[in-house]
Amino acid sequence: MDAERAAGASSDAPTEGTAQERTSPLRYGAGMFGTSLPINLVKGSMLYVYVELLGLDAVVYATVYAVYGVLDALDNPVFGYLSDRTRSRWGRRRPYLVTGALVLACTTVALFSVPGPVADSAVGLAVWFAVFAITTEMADSLINASYGALLPELFSHERRRATANAVRQGAQLIALVIALALTPVLARNVLGTEGSAVGYGRLAVIFGVVSAVVILWMAFGVREDPALDAEPRPVFFRSVGQILSTSHFWTVGLVNACYGAAMALVLGGLQLYVDHTLGGSALDASILQLVVIVVSIGMLSVWAAVVRRKGAAWTWRLALPVAAVGFVPMYFATDLLTGILGGLSVAVGYSGLLATNDVVVARVLDADAARHGTHRSGLFLAAFGVLGRLNGLVTAGALASLAVWFGYRSGSDPGPDPGQAFRVYLSLYPFALLVIGTTVSRFIRLPPAPQDAGSPYGPVAGPDPAPGSVPVTR
Repeated sequence: MDAERAAGASSDAPTEGTAQERTSPLRYGAGMFGTSLPINLVKGSMLYVYVELLGLDAVVYATVYAVYGVLDALDNPVFGYLSDRTRSRWGRRRPYLVTGALVLACTTVALFSVPGPVADSAVGLAVWFAVFAITTEMADSLINASYGALLPELFSHERRRATANAVRQGAQLIALVIALALTPVLARNVLGTEGSAVGYGRLAVIFGVVSAVVILWMAFGVREDPALDAEPRPVFFRSVGQILSTSHFWTVGLVNACYGAAMALVLGGLQLYVDHTLGGSALDASILQLVVIVVSIGMLSVWAAVVRRKGAAWTWRLALPVAAVGFVPMYFATDLLTGILGGLSVAVGYSGLLATNDVVVARVLDADAARHGTHRSGLFLAAFGVLGRLNGLVTAGALASLAVWFGYRSGSDPGPDPGQAFRVYLSLYPFALLVIGTTVSRFIRLPPAPQDAGSPYGPVAGPDPAPGSVPVTR
């Protein structure tokens, strides 16, 4: 524990005895490895397994995915609200982290372990996919409504918060190496064979167990601030109304949704892009993803240094267009080498968004707590999640468009030009989404950084500055 405390020490550490002092950024941040491992297997391989390997029609997949996106968006506010209102000797967030970890492990295994008779039935396969895709995403929402809320509550100063977030994102990137980069080889060459979904099911068991262990270890090491229990419990409809009337909810939320939808397309379509557009193998898919993730990890420290020098807001606005432009080379890639060169450009901007996005959101949560006198980070993040989770509709629409414009319906019915189909899916669609996000970000005035404000909750947020004024947005 002493080592963890040393790792989380900083010059602006809170006073002795507070929850923030007793919670290690290292232990909190490592929890992201557990939350990321199974859900990135889902995001990175679910489309490939169900459509390419099991033969589920792409239009059916898109329809189920659209419904799943709407339901997932609706459950987010409920989970966030329950987490904010909970008062227990375990704390507000821990009960949901523990429950969610166990449920997520079970549903991930079920999602990738389709029984033979079910796989042989078109209706049975669609129902199985719908049930376990939705329950897996619900479990992920249950975890993240509480896990994300802990970042601004445990780490009230932006520098220390940025440290905790850097650990989080580093842990996530390590999980991405395993759940995305290594999965094609592990599932198709080590634990299974090409053309079979068996290896993915075996991998889901391993990931599910590891994920549950890591999340539980993190959850029992978090020390929530008991002083927050004395705050008034948020009232659902009043809180929702106040959140919806906050301009930052719509502006920052829209940018986040564009970023999330772009990355969802990449995660879900990369194995298909490698297969059809680059003409590569499982090993090629692993190499491409590994290069992107390793470069993202390396660039994270560079972007973190920019954040320390220029502030999260300035760096966030820079990372968005860099990420958008990064997708252009992916359109022109024709083999593994050019795909890797394109992937390098994607990694630079992606890393910048990882380093800044959550810190920007945390400022909005600080401002809400200061304005209304209660921490309702779970509900506010869940409200953001409604916009973000609706990226399922974008993903569904993008996939359905491949059937309409390119004739791609499944691995057994790929249409006349699946290579061009996934070239568009993985490059032009993400580029367009991030251009929208970049444009919107230029009109956002963010609350000041926590260390610039006198409130114990962070910055005191009033109305947006008048045009021509100079807001503090470093």
